[in-house]
Amino acid sequence: MSRTGSLICVAQGVAVALLSLVEMTAHAQTAQRVDGVDLIAAQKTGGAAAAGYNGKQLEVFNLRVNGFFAVNDSLGRKNPAIDLRSPKYFDYIACESALSDSPELAKLAVGQTLVVTGVAAIGTYSLRLQNCKIIKLLDPVLPATVNLPLSGDSVTAKDMLTDYLKNSVAATLKYKGKALTISGRIASVSGDKLKIRGNEFNSVSCRLSGPVVSFVQNLPSTTEAVVSATVEEMDTVDLNVKNCALISPVMPAATPTPTPTPAPTPTPTPAPTPAPTPAPTPAPTPVATPTPAPTATAAPAPASPAAVAKFKAADLKTYYPTAVHGNGSWTLTGTAGALMVVVRQDEKDGSPTRGKFFIAVGGGKERPMNKTELRAFYDGMLARAKAPGAAPFEKEATRALGAALGLKPVALP
Repeated sequence: MSRTGSLICVAQGVAVALLSLVEMTAHAQTAQRVDGVDLIAAQKTGGAAAAGYNGKQLEVFNLRVNGFFAVNDSLGRKNPAIDLRSPKYFDYIACESALSDSPELAKLAVGQTLVVTGVAAIGTYSLRLQNCKIIKLLDPVLPATVNLPLSGDSVTAKDMLTDYLKNSVAATLKYKGKALTISGRIASVSGDKLKIRGNEFNSVSCRLSGPVVSFVQNLPSTTEAVVSATVEEMDTVDLNVKNCALISPVMPAATPTPTPTPAPTPTPTPAPTPAPTPAPTPAPTPVATPTPAPTATAAPAPASPAAVAKFKAADLKTYYPTAVHGNGSWTLTGTAGALMVVVRQDEKDGSPTRGKFFIAVGGGKERPMNKTELRAFYDGMLARAKAPGAAPFEKEATRALGAALGLKPVALP
């Protein structure tokens, strides 16, 4: 390249730099500088005071970050924003930024002092700065409170909700649309909705389907659950997820109902023809061939005697069954001591064993529960029934077991 060409390129670069400087200077000159306290006071006064700022490009100072508004389709929020407060008023200024500015907003923390610029949109009950930009961060310069990006695909409900409460814009970038394994303690089950506790007030809300719902409804509120789901977005209280599937606790497999084997139809045996004998010897009396008995219906294969022998009454302390009521009995099905255990309480009117409990271990024959088994089952159910948010069935079963043991009724929450 010739020297003349080089000089031309340098001149062009200087011109571009000067043009950028001119644009920045023009912006600074056109933006009206205003204290955040005065801007909020004008909005509260209304009339001419508000009109003096409305629609103008403002540079607003004396503000601190109080919170964040993430993009949220269900709430109709298409752009992220910052909740900015002044030292004097509780009222806030919504700094509405472009979607492309989300990574910058993700770096902020509550308490950060800053200066912003934007076009004022002042209403009777709102004060917004449209196309809002951060032009200066002041002391204290705080580190980002949400770690980006997401590390791995497993997370606790507590950590997720903590991130959303610290900076919902950053948390949305981190979690939204991600397929994750989420763990935490069950907060409540209502209809088909399982809530996994994040903190005292906020949960991860997960919709389940099919027989899993009945199983989860009978779990105690202290149960630790693990689900797989895709993160959607926060509503006013909870973080909603979709495509939810329960990973833990594992729902016991349903005991298959054996299909009756039809008994074979016996083939009739023709009567034997007596052989001719010379007179006067009488013919022998024919002997009838016995008809074969029908084959009995096969019973479900029970667990091996060795496996059943390992079953201990203490296993019933952690027995989490699924309960079904029908034919005058409560039937509870679950796993205890690695064996399928079915417990039945007779509730049929007029039955001589009404109120009694029966047990079948490992597919074996049903028998009355002994006192040791009743006590172990009662102790486990009582602990769950006393826990906050216990399911109604847990309380009913505890009272029934106590009555079967002849114990004095205990007060349950």
